[in-house]
Amino acid sequence: MIERISYSNKAISEIQKENSDASEVGVNFRLSIRLGKRTFQPNDATFQDIKSSGNLGIISYKYLLKQLNSYFRIVNGYSSTILTNFDLDFDRVAAVKNLFDISLFNSNDYFYENLFSEEIRNNLQKDLPQYISEQVKPELYSMLVLGGLNNQRRLELLKLIENEVDNVYKNISEKCISDN
Repeated sequence: MIERISYSNKAISEIQKENSDASEVGVNFRLSIRLGKRTFQPNDATFQDIKSSGNLGIISYKYLLKQLNSYFRIVNGYSSTILTNFDLDFDRVAAVKNLFDISLFNSNDYFYENLFSEEIRNNLQKDLPQYISEQVKPELYSMLVLGGLNNQRRLELLKLIENEVDNVYKNISEKCISDN
């Protein structure tokens, strides 16, 4: 996540320049959203099975039961927010009228090496603009800043998820140790 924030910052810094290198913006932008749908998804299958079977009595400590319910509700909410924010980022990209304006398809990028033939990559290199045009710059600038903000928010939400996991683990561990 820190790496994606760094790429967001690089893309924003580049677009703030007078002659923004389209290739530089495109590569850093693409890397800033890479794997954006990845988030922590708790596996609550066992807990749901216990609840649906009516066997909640096996968890004799009511505060742990409340904490587990709260944990799954909160963590699923954070994960859902992360995915929604990514979809917003993706919608902003889809709204760009011409992705060639930001060289999102940089032909020198290793990603495209095995995807396109050398001839296609060479033609792409000729067709792509060197600099971002002033007409598209404001729209791209806005998209990059909002994407950077979403990356920062994802990091905050992932830290909150981590805190929830740590708290549940700590309380369950303490209860297991005290019962032995």
